[in-house]
Amino acid sequence: MTDNLPPEQKNAGEQVRFVKSEQPLTVEIIPTNLKVFQISEDTIERLKSGSTSLNWLFFGICFGALASFSSVLLSTPIQNAKTFATFVALTVVFLLGSAVFGVNGWRDYREIRDKVLEIKAGNPT
Repeated sequence: MTDNLPPEQKNAGEQVRFVKSEQPLTVEIIPTNLKVFQISEDTIERLKSGSTSLNWLFFGICFGALASFSSVLLSTPIQNAKTFATFVALTVVFLLGSAVFGVNGWRDYREIRDKVLEIKAGNPT
């Protein structure tokens, strides 16, 4: 098959240069598609600000602390009433924090997802 190649061309400019290879070579052409969407700078800024939301970070911290304090309450008998009340209070605080940050994180995620779907549909606002 390499015998069918045209001879090497020098100074061919922008033409394709054919050179006989000493190693076997396979060229596979893969068709690709590129979609371009026109969006405003304001839309990009809103997407950027929503993607760096700290809600998921604080949700993870609160949920981890909730699991920790809950496991202590459920597995360890606490004799001191003040210590027990402290653990219960911290468990409730981290439960509320997990709920608030989880809901806010989910809301941010949905807003970004909806904005991306609008852009893909071709009508960004």
